Amino acid sequence: MAKRSALNTAEVLPALHLNLLGGVEVFWQEQSLPVSAPRMLGLRAYLHLQGAASRPELEMMFWPGQGANAVRQGLYTLRRLPGAEHWLRQEGQQVTLHADSDVQEMQTALQAGQDERALDLLSAGPLLGHLSVTGSVEFSDWLEDRRGELLEARRAVLRREAARYARLENWAQARTHLHTLLTLDPLDEHTYRDLMRLEGQSGNPDAALDVFETLRRTLHTELQSEPEPETLALLHELEGHDISGQNRARLLTPEGLRTLELDTLHGRQEEQVEVLARLQDKRRALVQGMAGMGKTRLAWSVAEHHLQAGQNVLWLELGGDPPEVLLSALSEPLGLKQVPPRTQPRPLHAALHGKQISLIVLDNAANSYALSVLLEYLPPDRPVLVTSRLRLPRLPTLTLHRLPRQDALNLITDHLEGQTTDPDSLNALCALLGDHPYALRLAAITLQQNARTPSELLQTLTDAPHALGAEHSIKALLAHSTAALDAESYEAYLGLGSLFTPQTTPELLALALRRDPETTEQALYTLTQHGLTTRDAQGGSDTVTFRMHELTWHDARAHASLQPRTVAQAVRQYAHANTGTPENLYAELPNLTAGAQHAEKHAPDELVQIMTGWLGGRYIAAQGFPLGYVSLLERSIERVEFQQNWSQSGFLTAKLGDIHQFILGDREKSLSTRQFPKILSGMEKRGQ
Repeated sequence: MAKRSALNTAEVLPALHLNLLGGVEVFWQEQSLPVSAPRMLGLRAYLHLQGAASRPELEMMFWPGQGANAVRQGLYTLRRLPGAEHWLRQEGQQVTLHADSDVQEMQTALQAGQDERALDLLSAGPLLGHLSVTGSVEFSDWLEDRRGELLEARRAVLRREAARYARLENWAQARTHLHTLLTLDPLDEHTYRDLMRLEGQSGNPDAALDVFETLRRTLHTELQSEPEPETLALLHELEGHDISGQNRARLLTPEGLRTLELDTLHGRQEEQVEVLARLQDKRRALVQGMAGMGKTRLAWSVAEHHLQAGQNVLWLELGGDPPEVLLSALSEPLGLKQVPPRTQPRPLHAALHGKQISLIVLDNAANSYALSVLLEYLPPDRPVLVTSRLRLPRLPTLTLHRLPRQDALNLITDHLEGQTTDPDSLNALCALLGDHPYALRLAAITLQQNARTPSELLQTLTDAPHALGAEHSIKALLAHSTAALDAESYEAYLGLGSLFTPQTTPELLALALRRDPETTEQALYTLTQHGLTTRDAQGGSDTVTFRMHELTWHDARAHASLQPRTVAQAVRQYAHANTGTPENLYAELPNLTAGAQHAEKHAPDELVQIMTGWLGGRYIAAQGFPLGYVSLLERSIERVEFQQNWSQSGFLTAKLGDIHQFILGDREKSLSTRQFPKILSGMEKRGQ
């Protein structure tokens, strides 16, 4: 049967009224009419909502196969009701019902832009409530379609009302409407995204992460699927994870404990005991806190506890990188040639057991989705310690706050190395900086470098513009520290803040700044002397890297002096200059991968050049390859094949074949990947 447009209404005769939302009630002159048989109730609702209907249509809809007599009997039942001569009309084969209804009122409210009234009516429940007419498939289908239309109308109004309340900053009411939408469709990612945005706008980012985690688990459980790219992009925006990790899992052993050069841990003894207890009891623990509160140092103290007990520890810095990159990095020190599927994590579990890993540390987690995927891979009985500035959901959490005052004083006096100080001024300085561990270390170094007294530094920070509260005082301290730098060192400070990651070799930064490496290294060393970077010399190698603390890097990024395109070009130049020295390339792996990713989006030819320089020498044989970035090499091959550059295609596909053969151990895939017939065919076409 061809269906007419839904929810049409005939002329209104107010004396007959139908309540159809949430159930079925029929009133004539405000008195309830008898006849509660589902078929008769459905018949009146159909005639009202669908409009005039023919007797054959009613037979097909309500009495299929029972003939015209069944229709006549049904209509006779209606004609015996009070007022039927006014609201029920029969002209030949056509039957018409004249009435008004709550559905009609709802439609009128929508047309008039009265969403609140329409929503009140729609919230009463589904059309005709739980009414069901047995043996009438056509009516059931019609009713299902009409219910679907009203459900969509309700969802549209809920979404509009939620947006309206959000504009008015009535977060509670907007949140209520969005939660109602989720009860109507628990798998609607659009609504989850709206709720995530709402929590972010209302200053509740922790709740936004919790909403995402609920969505992720629901999709995984119900559909065995992952969130859409748009949802992940929104999560990235809300979390603000612009720092990539080093993506190098480190296998720490008791024998290597003496080589770890760590600052003294001031205070936090109670927190360490609590973290160890949670790992023992729950096997999972999150150390959370703002940048510079000592999360990583506390995690190192927990790792030291395991190492001193003769146990091995696996350490990985996460940053904001995606799951596939982190899983690849985690697999490498375990000897796994490829990341196992999430449904079959046993190889990873067996590798952790084989390496006798007693603790896994996931440091600086800035991507809650990647962390969730990673945790699903790890055995539930293996202790995992996570550090993050985010309040990640569903993890036993210990939040690091300001140091106790005596511990703060001990920290700053230890870094002053016996320098005579004024206790009152130091106490006031600790208070001004919020007893913030990183800020206190920087203050002590600033006092030494600038030969100033605590009272002088205290006065400088107090007089700084907007120096109200610890956060502004820390910014004032950074401004004061950088103001003391010479021109070359300040240029290096801004240049490092322009890089894709907060670490660099002097050679890469020199290329970006167009300065000579010696001057650049001296400038970076000056930054280290001022407490703005740390210096790391690789054992058995001449390679030196400098790294900024996250807090300092964000300050430098706010004044970044280089464009991303300039940094990507420097990465390409560095890759070609160091083709023959794999250890130098490995030292810059975070910037290499980040530069390649930037080039993939903005300058594909630059990507080809980066990959060519990176893999032009012995890098794969000496350092392997981060499997999470194989797609970058594949994109490079696609680019040169599109340009019909067959010689470069042959070179890059050979490197891809090396990865499959020597890293993944798949000789068959290696041979097929190299694609020599395709390359030779292309060369023949060009007469090469």
